[in-house]
Order: sequence, then C-alpha cells, then structure tokens
Amino acid sequence: MSDPQEPGTSGQQEATIIKAQAKESSSITKVPDPLDENNWTIWRKRMKRVLRLCGVEAYSEGKTQRPQSGKDVENWDFNDNYAQVLIINNITSTQMIHIGQSTMASAMWSSLEAVHESKGHQTIIAIIRNLFHTTAEEDANINDHLNKLKTYWERINAMDDEDFKISDPLFKVVISSCYRFHGTLLRSCTLAAEKELLKPTRKSS
Repeated sequence: MSDPQEPGTSGQQEATIIKAQAKESSSITKVPDPLDENNWTIWRKRMKRVLRLCGVEAYSEGKTQRPQSGKDVENWDFNDNYAQVLIINNITSTQMIHIGQSTMASAMWSSLEAVHESKGHQTIIAIIRNLFHTTAEEDANINDHLNKLKTYWERINAMDDEDFKISDPLFKVVISSCYRFHGTLLRSCTLAAEKELLKPTRKSS
C-alpha cells in the first residue's frame, strides 16, 4: 500500500516560475514616445521601468533561462511573450526590421541595443565636440552663450554613459576656456556660469 501524499501535492513538481500578471492599462504598458532613430537613451530608461513594473525585466535581459519541463515552461513562455509584446508595442514600425527575426525578448532587446548604442556614441561625441568648440566673441550675449553650453552639457549627461559624463567642476573649466577675452568680462562670465550651475538641471523622464 502506497503512502498517502502530503496535502497540496499531486506527484507533479510545483512551478517555481510565477506567471506575470498582464497589465491592461496603457498608462502602465506604454511609454510616451515609441522608439525611433533619435530617442534610444530616453526610451531605454522608460522601457526598462515598464518591463520592471510588469515583472518581466529579467526576460528582456536574458537573466531567466527557459526551463526544460513542467509548469515552469508554460509560465516562462507566457512571461517572455509578454515582454516581447511590451517591447513591440513601444517601438515605431521602422524599428521592427531590427527585431523581425527575434523569437525571445532578450534577443529583441539585444538587437535594439546593438543598433542604437553605436549611434548613441556617435551622437554624444558630436555633442562633446560642439561643447568644446563653441566659443564666445567679445560682443556675444553672455546668458545666451551660457545657455547653449549648458544645453550641450545636459544632453551629454542625459545619455547616462559613465565614460562621457562631464562633472560640474569640469564644466566650469570648459566655460572659462570657451572665452577668447580676459579681464573683468571673463570674471563676470565665470560668476554667471557658477550662478547657472546652481540651478537644477532638467532631468530626463
């Protein structure tokens, strides 16, 4: 006579992968601007939060391996497909060419990352060149010039790449070096620059 089974068991191994609860609200599953050729950095930050909130970020990152058998397979397939749908629904139709052959969320994310990261580096280098080569002549409007430099600086740091970030002290040096004149006017420019730096910078969503 076989031993009675423990309550709650049926001889089948219980699932260890929890099936994600699909969110129905578009305010949760949709980012304001779908991915296009120009907004990868901002889109990536927003999209990662959507995936995290929906419980499937690990699938886009390839951190959750597909199991071999049991209920876990069904739950994993659902979660990975859910992550794929979230990604597909948040990109423009022109971006579909980059993920058309991908069958897993991690492959989709890696493909988009490979395409856009290289473009992002090219963009950030171009902005850095603009920052370091933008100079002010004697008749320049100080505030307008500072605003232009500050815009470049914010765009560089908004890229969120540690290799290219420019600190506040370095930015002050850049501002000072961009002026081709000296004396009291340069001093007034430096003071104006320090005043500008005390203002909170615009933060990306």
